[in-house]
Amino acid sequence: MYFIELLIKDNIINNIDDIPKTIRQSIFKKYKLTTLQSRFGVYNLFNILYPNKWCEWEFCRVKNNFWNDKDNLLNLHNWLINKLYSDNIINSIEDIVYLDNNIFKNYNLSGLLMGKFDDSPFKFWNYFYPNRWFEWEFKNTPKNYWNNKNNRIKSLKQLFENKLNLDFDSIKNTISYSFLVKYYHKFSLICDQYYKSNIYKWINECYPNKFKPEDFKQIISSDGEKLDSIDEKIIHELFINQFDNVKYYNSNTSSINKWHNELEDENYVADWLINDNIIVEYFGWYNMSSYNKNKIFTEYINKANRKIKYFNNLSDYYFIDLYPKDLRNNLIGVKNKINKFISKVS
Repeated sequence: MYFIELLIKDNIINNIDDIPKTIRQSIFKKYKLTTLQSRFGVYNLFNILYPNKWCEWEFCRVKNNFWNDKDNLLNLHNWLINKLYSDNIINSIEDIVYLDNNIFKNYNLSGLLMGKFDDSPFKFWNYFYPNRWFEWEFKNTPKNYWNNKNNRIKSLKQLFENKLNLDFDSIKNTISYSFLVKYYHKFSLICDQYYKSNIYKWINECYPNKFKPEDFKQIISSDGEKLDSIDEKIIHELFINQFDNVKYYNSNTSSINKWHNELEDENYVADWLINDNIIVEYFGWYNMSSYNKNKIFTEYINKANRKIKYFNNLSDYYFIDLYPKDLRNNLIGVKNKINKFISKVS
């Protein structure tokens, strides 16, 4: 204990909580305690003084081959997960992909990440959760990852086929550059950098000669409106044939704060405003089977529910919420909802 008092007196540490990140072999040498350190080891010595207060990996160094023991890695994982929860860094395991390398630095695990996992958060977490995530999902991808054409092909196919479960027809009808900007911004940036924002060029690398350039050109309706998806174009054509005053707001006009939800402190832009009193929103990715399985879809559904509640409570507007099922059988669901509104106000 006298040694600890000296360390505090000499401003080496402020309190005993500083011990793991501060104490190194050089400190023992400075105080002529090298023999003591050599006999017990840094961790074992302090574990004698403060039993079970720290784990071995919280210190600057671990003994040789420590990380070759699978049990040590498993114990580390359990400890780290508990820390991430207790420190309010994650709310669920799915939040792991949003962590960067600084997390390992903050918990004194940079040496482990570099030496055992090639400085790759993906490799670290994939060790404990095999095949749960793709490498591109992590905040930090390895250096030059996207420079590799094969990685770009693999990643886009994983997004389409595994994350979004799209077949060939769905790729053509769903994917656009605007879609990437709106839901997978990382991919739109890669599209900008390597394909000059031409999504077709990237898709053609993944599926050679399966699509045509015009499949992914800007989606334009008969009245010249630029829309974000084929589904929205189909709905829009129905609207402009039935109503005189149809305003559409695409993803590029999302900065227009048309409605403000004070309760949630959120700004909403509906997809359509018809005759200045009918708000229409198409929830193309409202799929409860993806809820709590994919963070982007989960957040999308949660926000959709807030928008639905807010729009339904606007006294001066009538709100129509549309979903992919409403487009089936020649848009029967869309037509029924419009007719229900017409009969209500007539």
